[in-house]
Amino acid sequence: MQRHSFQLRSSLCQQLSFLLLALALLSTFNCWPEIQSPLFYPIKYTSFAVTVLALAWKYWRLRHWHFEFSLDEYGCGLQPDEQRFQVGEKIWVSPWLVIFFMEQHGRQLPVLLFVDMFHGDDYRHLCRLLLHRRPQP
Repeated sequence: MQRHSFQLRSSLCQQLSFLLLALALLSTFNCWPEIQSPLFYPIKYTSFAVTVLALAWKYWRLRHWHFEFSLDEYGCGLQPDEQRFQVGEKIWVSPWLVIFFMEQHGRQLPVLLFVDMFHGDDYRHLCRLLLHRRPQP
């Protein structure tokens, strides 16, 4: 049984989408009403600072995100920490996105993988593996 390994990293499109969402979120602070209260401005600027720090942390985590797994022709997968999973019955394959369910410990976890998260021809190999899975012996 041959296993195919896949190494994924966050894509530039994901990072730019996150920055756009962060910009939209931070721009809402301009919409707060002007209230003449001694507590208003400290609360507003503290909330803004906490939000900026949280978004910066999440952006750093996104930039350093990676996911590795291997898959065989039967839809059996293996993660680097030796956790096994099975690809669920429902899959969706398009030229730019693959969606499948990872069945692990009785739970189904959705997995969405975009083409720009892969290196080289790995996306096409994954699509072929998912579309041409064989029944388990």
